[in-house]
Amino acid sequence: MDMPKILYKYIPTDSIKFFFERKTICFSPSNKFNDPFEIKAKFKNIPREDIMSLISKSERSIEHFKGKYLSQHILDKSIQEAFNKSANDYGILCLSSEENIILMWSHYAENHSGLVIGIDIEKLIYFLKSKLNIPEPKIKAVSYSKFPFEINSLIDITNIVSIYFNKYEAWSYEQEWRMSFPCRAIKNSDYKPIPINGVITIPENGIQSVMFGGKTTCKTINTIKKYIANNNFNHVKLKQAIMSDSEYALIIKNYED
Repeated sequence: MDMPKILYKYIPTDSIKFFFERKTICFSPSNKFNDPFEIKAKFKNIPREDIMSLISKSERSIEHFKGKYLSQHILDKSIQEAFNKSANDYGILCLSSEENIILMWSHYAENHSGLVIGIDIEKLIYFLKSKLNIPEPKIKAVSYSKFPFEINSLIDITNIVSIYFNKYEAWSYEQEWRMSFPCRAIKNSDYKPIPINGVITIPENGIQSVMFGGKTTCKTINTIKKYIANNNFNHVKLKQAIMSDSEYALIIKNYED
């Protein structure tokens, strides 16, 4: 699947300052997500030496297991614990390929009173690489399935990273794309301010559009208009999501005062 030029971030009103005043965006670790099944894997036929190596990084020490029968349940639980700990070294940006998904507006944009930000992904990637010295971030569409992602090697990092792009099929309405990279990659950047906890500066030209929801207040709209007028956001296109009178759908129009 080809990557869209523009991907969308649904946000509540309390994130407006985050985007437009601080000009930042958050790459969150997976333990901050709202789905407890995130990065849940099915481990199969893992070599024992790989298991013991990974367990040494978990909340349980190797000493904990000495003299004990390691049942498959204990092994799976310990591998998952260690895997979760390692996974939190990665920052993940969650976006959508569509800007008019009714449920997304309800769940992530404050019941249609928030905003949807259109982000130019190529410009964001260029900024991350050139200003933050981050190697090419991994970006792809999320795959949805009924069963957890299966991992049979703890050595193949490509296989392990793929788990960030797999979710339970009930989430498919989000039409999600994700961008990820190891947060460790930015610690030695010369760019200031140095990102903390995955909060990263976003370039002004990376923000391409702002869409108001059907319940976005005049106060919020005026706040956005002031930010755009007083910063380097003259290129940003303003849009409005309007509820259809004839079907369950949102109609997208250019915003007009």
